[in-house]
Amino acid sequence: MNILDLLVEHNVDHRNHGEHRNVRPGYVGLECPFCSSDPDKFYLGIEIDTGICSCWKCGPKSVTYVLSQVCGIPYKRIREQLPKLVRRSETAQDALRRVAGRLSHPRLQSPLTKPYRAYLRKRGFDPDVIQNLWGVKCTRHIGRYAWRLWIPIRVRDTIVSWTTRSIGNGEAAKYVTAKPEQEIVHHKSVLYGAELARHTIVVCEGPLDAWAIGPGAVSTFGLKVTEEQKAKIAQFPIRVILRDREPGLYKDACWDMAERLDIKSGTTHIVELESGNDPASCNPAEIQELRREFSL
Repeated sequence: MNILDLLVEHNVDHRNHGEHRNVRPGYVGLECPFCSSDPDKFYLGIEIDTGICSCWKCGPKSVTYVLSQVCGIPYKRIREQLPKLVRRSETAQDALRRVAGRLSHPRLQSPLTKPYRAYLRKRGFDPDVIQNLWGVKCTRHIGRYAWRLWIPIRVRDTIVSWTTRSIGNGEAAKYVTAKPEQEIVHHKSVLYGAELARHTIVVCEGPLDAWAIGPGAVSTFGLKVTEEQKAKIAQFPIRVILRDREPGLYKDACWDMAERLDIKSGTTHIVELESGNDPASCNPAEIQELRREFSL
């Protein structure tokens, strides 16, 4: 039995690909039970193989909660059944097939020049490690992307998107990320740094947090974690969700993510740093302790 079979068994009104214009290949479309979407739109889609679930109008959803609502089955029972309903997780090749655009980026220069190296040292990073391990380059000193670190986003060995981080103290946005037409795969469907991870990952908010922890750490590019990113997190046997100490940041999202990951094999841990608000401002000794504890 898969997700589609469950919907049929419980007489849930749905549409398959080819039966409705809003339903993509490999998905089943439902009327969203959480938003006031127009009738007969079937905006809520569930990917049958992976269980990734999202509404075009109100965003990503927990497939467990959706199936519980539409089928009238207790949440706990759905959570127990879900590993049997989902056949596989999305692979890197699957992600690369979902082409969103053509990779293009600002004019770059490498190796890192003196101002960028000074910025990284001030933040406690070794410029050579950031350049050689993480593949970071710097932008030209003129134009929209002036005075920024260019940070490539990879799926395995392939660069599929990018973001930039300002090294200045002005009012410009800290991060400026590729637009959909500038990336092959949308950055919010990728875990930054996953290509350097093994059996354990530490889930962080931003790329600089991942740099501070080192290989094994991944970034979700912000507080909001998409269902695609959660599916990728679930593929690792040991998952450490790093919670910022700053009030309100990542707290509810951490507990929600941990609950969603409980249906998968492996273990999920929530860790809060003691010596800083985020990994980039944390005592290096605490980072090393974290790495030892989880065998990173």
